[in-house]
Amino acid sequence: MKLPFLIMLTGRVSLFWVILAAPSLVAGQQPFLVPPPAVLSASPASPSPGQKFTVTAATPTLDKYTTYFEWAVEGVAKPEFSGMGKREITLTAGKIGSRTRVKVMVTGARGESAQTAASITVSDITLVWSAETYTPKWYKGRTLPVAGSPIRVSVIPHIILDGVRIPPEQLFYEWSVDSATANALVGVGEHTLKFDAADSPGASQRVAVVVQDIDKQIRKEARVYIDTATPQIALYQMTPLGGIEKRVTALYYGMLQRGINDFVGEPFFFPATSRRELSYQWKIRNKKLEGTPQNPFFLTIDTASFEEKEIPLNLSVDDTSPTTPPVSRTFLMRLK
Repeated sequence: MKLPFLIMLTGRVSLFWVILAAPSLVAGQQPFLVPPPAVLSASPASPSPGQKFTVTAATPTLDKYTTYFEWAVEGVAKPEFSGMGKREITLTAGKIGSRTRVKVMVTGARGESAQTAASITVSDITLVWSAETYTPKWYKGRTLPVAGSPIRVSVIPHIILDGVRIPPEQLFYEWSVDSATANALVGVGEHTLKFDAADSPGASQRVAVVVQDIDKQIRKEARVYIDTATPQIALYQMTPLGGIEKRVTALYYGMLQRGINDFVGEPFFFPATSRRELSYQWKIRNKKLEGTPQNPFFLTIDTASFEEKEIPLNLSVDDTSPTTPPVSRTFLMRLK
């Protein structure tokens, strides 16, 4: 028995979309549809401002090498992009929220033709991150993570649809750390991820996020690599009038005046919220010294009695975390 079929006319010549009729439906099966003759896709799907993006015409029912592609952008014919087998075009994205409308007419070797169109919306997202480790208030750089310390990564979306900026709380997020879904943090409004740094100094963690609007018109992806650092110590000299000279730190302090010299040891990137949570141990030639009782990170040294011209000053800083070993550094003081 012959199966009935439906012929749909597209363009100048008939394209056959065959639908299996009643026998399949009676058996409870879904109708089988031949795929459309042309489908447009952009890569990236939603480019950033000024970014190059490629639009590709897939022709599952036509041989791409013997198919003629006739392109138009914003309603303007683009003969420079058109031709036999020219299934891709590359364009440059405009400003955030703008749309690029692309249309293509495909004509097969037998004269069969069809056309399809797509609209590509420009958007952007920014990933920002910080680690919950200690740095001095005057420090202007990034706080770095150390073994086991918390890291916070946030998405700043720049997505405008139909002239309306979509707030972060109304977007869909899917996070992953090292290709594994991050603590099942997937859903609407989940624009901030918090996780712990790797336990090994120098280890790198890949954090990725996919952002989409509810209607899935926009799909943006971003990733960042975060390396686990080690805590650091810096030594700064203090003067009665100038205070801490935070612009200069060194392992070697030359030509210090004999007499009273003041120093402050500054910890960086320890898993603490205050330097008072840390313990400090000062030494000169393995002899322990005490900082001021209220501020153990400050040290006053009277060098008038030292006969040597070069004096090694050692500072060791520790915290209560078992994953962070004590950090020790030796600074050399040279006296006049």
